[in-house]
This record gives sequence, structure tokens and C-alpha cells, in this order.
Amino acid sequence: MVREIERKLSAKELAYYGNDLELFKRVLSQKRGDSNKIYSLHEPQVKCMSKGKEHKKYEFGSKASLAVTQRTGVIVGALSFEGNIYDGHTIEHALDQIKRLTGKFPRNIYADRGYKGKKTVGETEIHFPVTDKTKTLT
Repeated sequence: MVREIERKLSAKELAYYGNDLELFKRVLSQKRGDSNKIYSLHEPQVKCMSKGKEHKKYEFGSKASLAVTQRTGVIVGALSFEGNIYDGHTIEHALDQIKRLTGKFPRNIYADRGYKGKKTVGETEIHFPVTDKTKTLT
């Protein structure tokens, strides 16, 4: 059908719909083991990310960073990242955006365990949740 559409379109229409047709061709030609697959036609930047958890092995989407104030919950930064990068590598970008938008760097960041690695970035301390291994479920 894609070949038939390409043959029947005029040069002007081909120029207009060229990107969409190339996307359709990529979807039709991709194989199971290929990397950089297209998972969504309307959001082609969506990636498959390995979660490393038994109950949910994969997740589809994009990497995003959201910075919220601790007391008021006001959003002071939001970023979207290309590809599947490690959470800890997004902190510097988020801090740069917070500085640009608010005019100051935060002294403390409270992040989830996915950001594990660095304990400080510049003068900013990064805090992670700790598990209390002395408590057990009964």
C-alpha cells in the first residue's frame, strides 16, 4: 500500500508526505532483533527501556525529569531527554534549568534510588530514600 501511495502521489505531495512515508517504510522493514525500532507512529521518539524488575521488565516512553519544591510542590523545572539515559546523568541538566528559571541553585535534592551514584553536584547535596532493614512484615 505504501508503494502504491508513493506511485500515485504527485511530486508536490511526495515532498509534503515524504517524512511520513519514510516512517511507514521503517516500520514495515524492521525486524524483531533490530535496535532503534519504531514503537509508535504518532510518537516515533518513544523508546523501549529495560526496567530490570521481575514484575515489569520493560517500559515504553521517554526519559523525563521533573523538579518540584519540597514544601509547596511548585514545579520549578521539567525536561525531556532523547534516548534511554541513566537517571543520574540528568541531574546536572535539571540543576542548570532550575538555575536559569529561578535564579538560584537548590542546596538539597531528594531523588529516588534511580539517581544513585553521585552524592553531590557542585554545592548541591543529593539525598536518597533509605530502607530500614530492621523492620519486617508480619
